Amino acid sequence: MKTNIVHFITGLNTGGAEMMLLKLLRVSDLDKYNILVVSLIDKGTIGKQIESLGIKVHTLNLSQNRPITISLLKLPYVLVKFKPNIFNCWMYHANLLASIISIFLSNVNVIWGVRHSLHDIKKEKFLTRVVINLSRYFSKKCKNIVFNSKVSLEQHVAYGFSKNNCSVIYNGFDSKHFSPERISNKQRNDLKISLKIPQNKMIVGYIARFHPMKGHKIFF
Repeated sequence: MKTNIVHFITGLNTGGAEMMLLKLLRVSDLDKYNILVVSLIDKGTIGKQIESLGIKVHTLNLSQNRPITISLLKLPYVLVKFKPNIFNCWMYHANLLASIISIFLSNVNVIWGVRHSLHDIKKEKFLTRVVINLSRYFSKKCKNIVFNSKVSLEQHVAYGFSKNNCSVIYNGFDSKHFSPERISNKQRNDLKISLKIPQNKMIVGYIARFHPMKGHKIFF
């Protein structure tokens, strides 16, 4: 008998958590698992790639201006029909929503994914601060909370998250895929030409949204 897993994620635009979810789904055995992905926003850039794996994506199309949508109202029917065994969640907003929904569904194990360090909560958006504060209570109800760094685990426990149901799973990357050897000299030269950088100069890149937890200061 298959295990029914629902992955809740805040959105599906290109990002760290979204790419990790895609990697996980690519190696998931669909002979053993029925999988449904619920995106709180839309399909973004990753949704179609997930659907190409034969996995359904249900979007809620939520936003600050649309806290309730038809897709959200349909979600209870979708979940009851799917008969989930596990809610596997990615990021704060998805974690909280899945935990609230699980109150009304029996025998569902909720696993959170926290992929965010918490150096200073004042740096977060107002709604995110509200979600994090509510999460301190719901964290005690989870089967497990998976952090992607020890620092993140320690910071959240210090802030009031449960410390008795935590684990750390680091991000995984294919080093061969990101090897400089995969980039040809022509590609390097074309990039320098497009950016008007002299051919004899080295390019060092750092790609991340401008947030203290991304470590721009450490990089420089």
